[in-house]
Amino acid sequence: MKLMKKLLCLAAALCILLSLLPTAFAEEGDERFRDKTWEEVVEAFMAEHGTDPDLVAFGYYNTVTGEEHYHRGDEYMITGSMFKVPLNMLYTEKVARGEIDWDTKFGGIAYSKLLEWSIINSDNQMAEILWKATGSYRTYRELICPYMGVDPETVDDMYWVNNYFTSEQMIHCLKTLYENQENFPRLIDTMLRAEPENYFKFHQQDYEIAHKYGYLVEGWHLYMNDCAICYTDDPILIVLFTDTIKDPYVTMTDFCSLMCDYTQYHTALRREEEARQAEEEAIQSLENNTSVQETQADGSDFSVGVIGGADGPTSIILSDKGGSAGMIVLIALIIALMAVVLAAALRWAKKGKLRLSWAVLALIFSGMALILAVVAPSLGTVVTAPAGNPQETVTEFFDSVIAGDYQSAYACLSDYTSLGLENKPGSEAGQQIYQALRQSYSYKLYGDCVKNGLNASQQVLLTHLDVTALEADLKDATEAALNQLVQSLPRDQLYDENNNYLPSVTDSAYSSAVASLLSHVEDYYTTTGLELELSYSAGGWRIVTNTPMLNALCGGAAY
Repeated sequence: MKLMKKLLCLAAALCILLSLLPTAFAEEGDERFRDKTWEEVVEAFMAEHGTDPDLVAFGYYNTVTGEEHYHRGDEYMITGSMFKVPLNMLYTEKVARGEIDWDTKFGGIAYSKLLEWSIINSDNQMAEILWKATGSYRTYRELICPYMGVDPETVDDMYWVNNYFTSEQMIHCLKTLYENQENFPRLIDTMLRAEPENYFKFHQQDYEIAHKYGYLVEGWHLYMNDCAICYTDDPILIVLFTDTIKDPYVTMTDFCSLMCDYTQYHTALRREEEARQAEEEAIQSLENNTSVQETQADGSDFSVGVIGGADGPTSIILSDKGGSAGMIVLIALIIALMAVVLAAALRWAKKGKLRLSWAVLALIFSGMALILAVVAPSLGTVVTAPAGNPQETVTEFFDSVIAGDYQSAYACLSDYTSLGLENKPGSEAGQQIYQALRQSYSYKLYGDCVKNGLNASQQVLLTHLDVTALEADLKDATEAALNQLVQSLPRDQLYDENNNYLPSVTDSAYSSAVASLLSHVEDYYTTTGLELELSYSAGGWRIVTNTPMLNALCGGAAY
């Protein structure tokens, strides 16, 4: 029994420890980057791994934000097989321009095979066939100058030395490849297949990585390098050169993971800042709208009065301020008339023609009736205060929309039984966008709920996917995907007998573009400020739909 108690206590302690671990790791991860520059991050990394800063060179570029950093970025290093990236850029660009095709042979081997063998298998003989086909090694280096961002007339002499590049040149090469993928068909796809569990990808499996390593042993030197496109939420380009360092495999893969984590951390910060700015803009729009409404209200002809006790209003009087001057004149005339009648009653009373007390009472009641008849219409309708809280209806509506409970959501509306939000598109790509829109919804109530008789208003900040912005980028993304298919597929798989694209080709390009944009869908989130009006009926408070609300729920598209 004692042993069982000890085991139970140990299990409980272990559960508590395990529950704390994710938080501890998250905080530790944050500390690697919080309030630190990129330079401070990599300096800590080199110190932790015991890496001599003089034996490594590396670079980083964020394709979304343009953030760019280097350590010894302009110093030439032994490249190894990384040179096969710009080499194949030469030939894939020829394919894109129609100068050669995939079956064109060099050294008796089809280029499609040379591409795979030189990138995936890193076959030096296949690469030699390609650079010799340009005329000479120097000619090859001249031809790739635009990819490397150098001018052959002014570039440093080290550029012409066998197999040397700088980190800056390799990042420029990757940037040219990434930003102009349609000009280099199949190359990135082939790099994605290279060394799936080695070098940068030794244990980094969280993101797709298109890379090309370099490995070379000369004497007692071991050169291990890698360059890659890492498909984090904000895709990044990284390169690392090493020269006989301690634990190169561990250092390389840890560097890749560090750069990916650094990017994800700052992507989250960027999105938080963009969300904050979008919310501020939505709030400003709401406040501007409120200011206009208040200005209009100051010049209106209506006021609100409340009659009731401390526990809340029992009735509300809606009063028309128009004609208040005329009402005063009428009351004055009534009082004057009463005075005249009173004087006449006094004379008749002295003559014994009527009893003065009854005459005065009759005069008072009739005068009050006349005054009430004049004042009552100007006060307007007296209504019983509606029960319930309008904010609860707004909250129930948006909570139900987010949960996909459209029946409950539509029950909160006064003028629609359906908004069509439950209807899924027919195409797979359309369903992906529809699902992304549903997942993007979040909201905040902004300000107090304002009641005015049987009406109320509540401001809401609704965060949602900006489908219109997504669709604007989708056109270019589809064209890029289509160009890649054109460069990678034979003609009979692209066109019909009338030389039009096959439906399967356009569908594939569109689906690929949708998937690409949705991989960073948070960049298309926006916040819209809504001014919701509610009305009260026997069923309680209900939202009166308006165009901004409908458009926001549809992702900004016109409803």
